[in-house]
Parts: sequence; structure tokens; C-alpha cells
Amino acid sequence: MKKKERQKNHPKLPNSDNLLKQAQEKLQESEERYKSLFDRSLDLVYLHDFQSRFLDANDAALKRLGYTKEEIHSLNFASFLSEDQIPIAIKSTEILLAGTQKGLTEYRLKHKDGSDVYVETRGSIVMSKGKPVAIQAIARDITERKKAEAALKEAESKLRTIFDSAADGMLLAKISDRQFSTANKKMGQMLGYTEEELLQMRVDDIHPPESLPYVMDQFTKQVNQSITIARDIPVLRKNGSVFFADVSAAPMNVNGEKCMLGMFRDITDRKKAEEALRQREEELSIKSRNLEEMNAALKVLLKQREDDRWQMEENVLTNVKTSIIPYLEKLKKGTLSKQQKIYLKMIEDQISKIIAPFLRSLSQSSFDLTPQELRVADMVKNGHTTKDIADVLKISTKTVDYHRDNLRRKLGIRNQKTNLRSFLLKFT
Repeated sequence: MKKKERQKNHPKLPNSDNLLKQAQEKLQESEERYKSLFDRSLDLVYLHDFQSRFLDANDAALKRLGYTKEEIHSLNFASFLSEDQIPIAIKSTEILLAGTQKGLTEYRLKHKDGSDVYVETRGSIVMSKGKPVAIQAIARDITERKKAEAALKEAESKLRTIFDSAADGMLLAKISDRQFSTANKKMGQMLGYTEEELLQMRVDDIHPPESLPYVMDQFTKQVNQSITIARDIPVLRKNGSVFFADVSAAPMNVNGEKCMLGMFRDITDRKKAEEALRQREEELSIKSRNLEEMNAALKVLLKQREDDRWQMEENVLTNVKTSIIPYLEKLKKGTLSKQQKIYLKMIEDQISKIIAPFLRSLSQSSFDLTPQELRVADMVKNGHTTKDIADVLKISTKTVDYHRDNLRRKLGIRNQKTNLRSFLLKFT
């Protein structure tokens, strides 16, 4: 009775052979599942022992590194590392064995063709019978990211070189608080500060206090993009001196922060040149006014001198007319010897030569011409023929010839080959 009760209370245990078979089947399924994940993974997966000898690698790893499965079994992990990478691998292995690994390890591996392959790796220890036997690593290819980072770093380096070698001072200021976040070497030289000192300063600190209203107004306009260049900005140096600059500015985002990049061009020399030019122009203006005044005075003097000369000439001609010519006419009417007549003719000729420079008009030279003679003289001077003159004045051609002869006599060119019209054209 007791035996039957004990059998009823304890169920029949499964056969040990069945248990082993089930365990083997599950292990096989697990291995197949692992193998499938191993082979199909897009990441690089590989195993190596503690002597760095490769035990296995998935297709992604073989393809990325350029080897076949047969080739990789003859290699060790160190074959893929440059000398500077080996200490990193040793340190990573020590951390894994100590069980303190955190995060990812970055390696620069060597492709079969010698090119670099950058990976981020997470490793784990493979245990067998409670003992570590190998290292399994899952690596993600970050080569393109590293190339992009290198290209960005190179571009930043080039920009920094351009930034620091610029002929103008350059400052990057946050719009929110006007704090400087970047400064080039030229700006430090212009202001007398180190870059570290400038990065502790704001826009307000590099301008004279009395000029801040104008400076802030220009800064606001540049932020609003209503102007691009702020002109004649006074800038305060560390030593307290002031220079003037034209500041070109443009907005830009830096790490999500709205900033203004300002380029300071020292215009001190230009200002000095402009001031010198302004003073020179003022001096020239004063000299010009003085010259105008002197010119006006000179014109007055010249006019007075001309008037005096005219008066003198008029006096000479009048004296000749009233004091000499009448007596010469009387002598001509008197009884004169042949020799005396020659002398008288010579006197008349000399008097004509003396007064010739004073004769500027017919009215002066011919103070004894009749009105009709003056009309004939004017028409002769204008090129009219004897017949034309006779027709216009309604006189005979003989009368015109008579007036012509009187003109030559009174002008002192009678019996000379001088052309009457040419002689008359000398007079105004």
C-alpha cells in the first residue's frame, strides 16, 4: 500500500537519453541561429584567440578588409594594425579580461591594398568550460565619417589660416549679449589685446564711452541688415588711444548661436589724408580768394594805366594837331626853296611816324577828316570798290577818287606804295 502511494505521488522522470538529445538539438539550433546572424550581419564580426590568431570572420569583415576566409586564417589581428594601434589593442584586451570595458574602441585597420579602414569596435570574451578562450569583436565601419571629419578639420584649419592671416581685424560676436567668441591675430595687434583677453570682452568694451550710442546704433543696423558697412567707427585700444575703422559685418550661425562677424579696416591713414586734403583745399580756397582780390585790384590798376595812356596819347595827338600841323601848313603855302620843301616833307614824315603808334581809330588819326571822308574811308576798309562807294553815296567816281587822295595825304601815305585798305584795317 505504501509503495503504491509513493509511486502515485512521484511522477515518472524522463529518460536521460531524451534529455541529452533535446539539449543537443537546442544547441544546434542556437549555433545555427548564431551562425546566421554572424554571416548576415552588416557589421564586421571576427574572432581571434589571445595570440591574435583569427579564428573566424563574417562576410562583411572579409569583404571590407579585402581577404578570403582562407587567407584570413593565416593572419593574426596584429597584421591589420599599424604600430601606433597595437598599444590600443593590448590595452583593450586587458580591459576586457578585467571585465571593466565601457564604450567603444576605435581602430585604424589596414585593408589588403594598404588603405585605411576606420572602425568602432565593441569586444567580448568567449568562454569555454568556464575559461576565456577567444575575443569576439563587432566593428562598425566609420571610414566615411572619419574622412568627413578629416575634411572638415582641414577646411577649418584652412579657414583659420585665412582668418589669422587676414589684413583686416576680425571679431565674431554673439548677437544676444555682444560677447566675443572668436578673434584673429590682426585684431589683437590692432587693439593690443591677446586673443584670450578679447574673448572675455564685449562690443561695448572696445569703443570710447562717448561714442557708444553711435556704435550701438550702427551695430543694430548691421544686425537688421539695413547696412553692411559701418563707417568711421572709433575704436579704443588697450593703451587708451583711439583709431577709426570701417567695419563690414555679416550675420552667421555658429553652433546654433546667432552671431555677427565684423571685419575692422583701419582708416587712420585715410582720415589723415582726407584731413590733409581738406586743409589743402581750404588753403587753396584762401589763396584763390586772395588771387581774385589781387586780380581785381590789378584790373583796376591796369584800367587806370590804360586810361592814363589814352589820355597821354590824346594829348600828344592834340598838341600835334594844334601846335605843329597848322604851322607846317602855313609853311607849305609860303615861298620855299627846293631844299626847304624837302626838309618840310621830312618833318611831316617824321611826325607821322611819331604819332603812328598812337593811332588806334580813324577818328583819332584823322582829326581833320570831313564826315564824307570818314564814310569813304569806312567803305574802303570794308572792301568796297570806287564804283560801289559812288553808287551808295550818290557821288561820282571822280569825287570818290578825290576823297581817296585826301585820305592818303592826311594819313601820311601819299606818294607811297602802301595799300589804302590795308592801312585802314590797322585801325579799329
